[in-house]
Amino acid sequence: MFTLPRITLSLAVLASLSASAAHGQTMRASCDNRAGGCFADVIDSSDPNQFNYNVDPSEIYRTFTAVNQSVSQNVGANLSSANISVNSRFIGANPGNHTTGFIIDNICHAQCTRSNTAVRAFSNDSSQVCFTVTGASAASPLRMRMNGAVVLSGGATGQLRLQSPSNNDVFNVSSGTFNRVLNLTANGEYRYTATLNTGDLQPSTPSTMGPRDVNIYASFVCMADFNGSGTVNTQDIFDFLSSWFAGNLASDTNANNALAVQDIFDFLSAWFTGCA
Repeated sequence: MFTLPRITLSLAVLASLSASAAHGQTMRASCDNRAGGCFADVIDSSDPNQFNYNVDPSEIYRTFTAVNQSVSQNVGANLSSANISVNSRFIGANPGNHTTGFIIDNICHAQCTRSNTAVRAFSNDSSQVCFTVTGASAASPLRMRMNGAVVLSGGATGQLRLQSPSNNDVFNVSSGTFNRVLNLTANGEYRYTATLNTGDLQPSTPSTMGPRDVNIYASFVCMADFNGSGTVNTQDIFDFLSSWFAGNLASDTNANNALAVQDIFDFLSAWFTGCA
């Protein structure tokens, strides 16, 4: 049970404040390169089944709420199947102009059963978006939270990576869960990339290979926009406090894997800074 100390500035006062807090940074989406596909084939039986998607210039900054596609071939005892699920969205009122973050939930799957003929299956996805940051400094960093997981099975691979304007890794993980607070102090273009790959399944003898699965969930969102609505307002404070009282580590503002009163003050500081 967490006990909230007396805070001089009451929530009633906060509720009367402007929905937009003062900020010194600006974060604008500057690239959007998302593509992937899945492939299934019982060789020498019929044309392979496949599905591909690609963000072209007419779709830039498009939000995918549900790109779900399965492909398979089943001939006799020979089965090849793969599927891809892509859910991703920009966070912000006008992602083409500015954004407060990006959320992805992508899944790849493949499996094969071979009895007396060759079969193949694979599924892959790559999502890269870029953000140009201005107005940040060591004294006034852009505060972002990255949390989520890279979940792998059967030999699949995945990676989530954030690179700075100088091409250094700010964040790079290939498996497991993560919860990080990032203070971005360099100005310029950051690249946020998620890749998923089941690999090419092709049994060399009559056998079953797979399933291979990879799932990346990741949220890269300005800390002040706690609920990811794209707008910083008093609802973020109420949602944060509700999460904090419930003991949810999503409200671990300083990412030290523990909840304390300091997390509240750190969140309020980020809220007053706001998101561009």
